Amino acid sequence: MDLIQADGLFGALLESGGGLVAEWYLRSSLLLAAAWLAHWALLRARPAWRVVLWRVVCVAFVALPLATLLLPSLAVPILPAEDPLVIAPRYTPVPYPRV
Repeated sequence: MDLIQADGLFGALLESGGGLVAEWYLRSSLLLAAAWLAHWALLRARPAWRVVLWRVVCVAFVALPLATLLLPSLAVPILPAEDPLVIAPRYTPVPYPRV
């Protein structure tokens, strides 16, 4: 079943043949989201733990292109872009009678 529409940045990358770039974009977004959640969880811990966290995230970003090539791809089904709706006017204009 298709879940995501192929419009916007992600759809443009996929349609232009940038499947690896789109997958890297998705994986890096997931990595950043997980890092910010971990950072939030470590707010009451020593600041050194947050420094360690962001250093690990930086190393992961350097290794991410290689991991994108070596690890199995993420199967994200994509919907085709929808045709824009044509909205008809509520009334049909009637020409004025000539006098």
